[in-house]
Amino acid sequence: MPYQQLKAMATDFPTDKQSLIRMFGDIQKTRENGEKFLYQILIYCKLNNIGQKINNERDYPPELREILELCIKCKNIEEIYIQKKDSTEREIIRIIEQLILSGADIPIDKFVNAKKQKEILEAISKVGCENISFIKRKLNEYYTEGDIRFVRANKIRKNK
Repeated sequence: MPYQQLKAMATDFPTDKQSLIRMFGDIQKTRENGEKFLYQILIYCKLNNIGQKINNERDYPPELREILELCIKCKNIEEIYIQKKDSTEREIIRIIEQLILSGADIPIDKFVNAKKQKEILEAISKVGCENISFIKRKLNEYYTEGDIRFVRANKIRKNK
């Protein structure tokens, strides 16, 4: 891999295919060089025992910390709603979304089944993830705002 491209990756920190394509100039170079670079990163991480950090130890405000603990403890979103009677469902959904985006290790599989997650991700791939209402329009009423927000937040976090 040419030195210039490695240097560009080290300073520009590409996070997706589009930024790699811009860096290399075309799709073929991205396939050739980008995948080699990512492979080398994976090898380095394995050799040096570097793993993804779980961000649950962070100092969250008490309200967020309480919701985070409930997300881990409870079996589903309805249990959290029951436990947090002083908050609305919408407030709880927004807090969980905020926690996911901030890197908290929240198992969204508890809240959104795999089939729904797949279908939401397909809708996101068609309309983008910027606007919740566009995603909702691609789906039917079977999907809640919480379902969409959790899957969307998880996707954004993983792409960072």
